Amino acid sequence: MKIGLDLRFLKSNSDYERFAYDFAKNLVTQDDTNDYTFYVSKKLDISSKNLRGIIYDTPLGNYFAQKKFWNFLKKTEKNDLMIFFSENIPNNYKGKYVFFLPSLEDMFYNYDKKFLKKYLYQNMLKNSLNFAEKIFVFDKDTQQELNERFDISEEKIEIITPFFSFEEKKEDVLRLDIKSKYGIKTDYLIYDGGAGSYKNIERTFEVFSLLINEGKNISLVLFWEDVAKDISLRHLVVLHNIQEKVFFLGEIKDNEEKLFYIQSFGVIFPSLYEPFSFSLTKAIFYNVPLITSDIDSIKNIFQKSISYFNPLLRGDMQKVISDFIRKNHTIDYTEIKNQYNPKIFCKKFLEIIQTSKTC
Repeated sequence: MKIGLDLRFLKSNSDYERFAYDFAKNLVTQDDTNDYTFYVSKKLDISSKNLRGIIYDTPLGNYFAQKKFWNFLKKTEKNDLMIFFSENIPNNYKGKYVFFLPSLEDMFYNYDKKFLKKYLYQNMLKNSLNFAEKIFVFDKDTQQELNERFDISEEKIEIITPFFSFEEKKEDVLRLDIKSKYGIKTDYLIYDGGAGSYKNIERTFEVFSLLINEGKNISLVLFWEDVAKDISLRHLVVLHNIQEKVFFLGEIKDNEEKLFYIQSFGVIFPSLYEPFSFSLTKAIFYNVPLITSDIDSIKNIFQKSISYFNPLLRGDMQKVISDFIRKNHTIDYTEIKNQYNPKIFCKKFLEIIQTSKTC
């Protein structure tokens, strides 16, 4: 069978892109029965005797560019199956395909202000769902939502748990006290999960204000450029009078990333919605203690090895964080790293593809 992978979106180094890259790399090395074609925007450092790469750099979010890509596939490529990594399938694609639907955040959170944009997105999603051979999702909640909202049968939806993909930066790690460099005067927790209403940062600021008012000496360091540029979040920090304890650092330097993590007191993740916790990848690989929302997708992975709070209750967040920062924590995530790895994931994916009647 000839299988194509649409990897044109691999342009940065996000957690999901690293997952897709490692999945593709392991797939072609583990599977010697099928031939693969990777459609990429740039050359990837992946090679195998059953692989060829085609550079086809077009924007995925552009309707006409996607249509052009579909015409290209129709005229020049004869894939028996295509694998896409989002719901943004080229319009009117007629070939067999499966796709990964990592989350429904675009439907629930990102298009609520513009009705037309939300309508177009839902229409595109519905078409992609209806014509797919299989839809791979990362949690049962997404499966149930697709089943109830779009009337997609559960047999068509496969729940498959991803893996944590991490590559430590090769830059020389500096020897310095990261707190002194950035003027952080206390122990600190890291937030490394991006912006968005469901990320629950606003409530986290309220809780930090309560903690500081009761005498807790703890700071909060926030990464990601979209968080640093969010003026409303900065206004909230001033409103709660915690500006001396909250640090918006945006994108940190590669040679400082490890230092921030290993010198931190822990990582906090207060999200309300997370089908798979890619954002916790660095904490896992640097063995940093975690304090997170008690949502099922996280608890199913970490079980009793980390601390949880109810992200909807300020009082519970305050109590759990307060208890957390009173103690010294040591953690080893080796078992989790071994359990959630690309080889196991690819083996399960291939078994599903090979046993499916439609693929």
